[in-house]
Amino acid sequence: MASGKKPLRSFTSYAQQMKGLANFRLMKAADRDELLRDLYRIAARKVRLEKWAATERSEAQELRKWKHFLQHTPLRLRAVLKELIKLAKHIPEVSDVEILFDGEEFRRTLYELVNNVETGMKLAEELEPVVVALINPGERTKVERRIARELVTRYEFPVRESSLALDIWMVKEAAAQLNRYRDRNGKKISDYELIIWNVFKIALGEQNRSVDAIRKHLPNPRRNLR
Repeated sequence: MASGKKPLRSFTSYAQQMKGLANFRLMKAADRDELLRDLYRIAARKVRLEKWAATERSEAQELRKWKHFLQHTPLRLRAVLKELIKLAKHIPEVSDVEILFDGEEFRRTLYELVNNVETGMKLAEELEPVVVALINPGERTKVERRIARELVTRYEFPVRESSLALDIWMVKEAAAQLNRYRDRNGKKISDYELIIWNVFKIALGEQNRSVDAIRKHLPNPRRNLR
């Protein structure tokens, strides 16, 4: 959930206020209560998704640090490798070093170290795109998007705080639930946008969108008419 937002209101408090809406007066009480539970579940899921999005934004910064570290690791290891190879090639056949460290054992250890550095370089090069893939697509830089272009996208929603994707998702989900219900006369419930606006306001404490803005995102504005 984005910083500064109110917590999800209790279902009891939400239901008490929602029952007073004129749109539900012609509904059977059992149907109305079931609909209110369905709409509340959608609001609760939106809260969970917002918390997930906030975590994704935080993790993106940490993953980017690792990406930068891995990006420069091969260059650093390549310099180390160059010096190790140079050292291995110029060790005298017989030297104080060999006498102290058992000559052949020292050479063998040195070449093993060279191989390990080469393995580290390869691993760093392979891990960089993996770390980039873990950064949510909405948080990637231009270079990171290029690196991850051929990797499978694992995320459904943008995670930018300014994104309206979750709001639009909630509007469409709520409208789909409202489509399932009828009043006592078998007619559709009226004014989807007003009902959904109240769910935002009462369940989530959010009033930063207008009824008209919600209406624009309904799957088909005419479907909420009787």
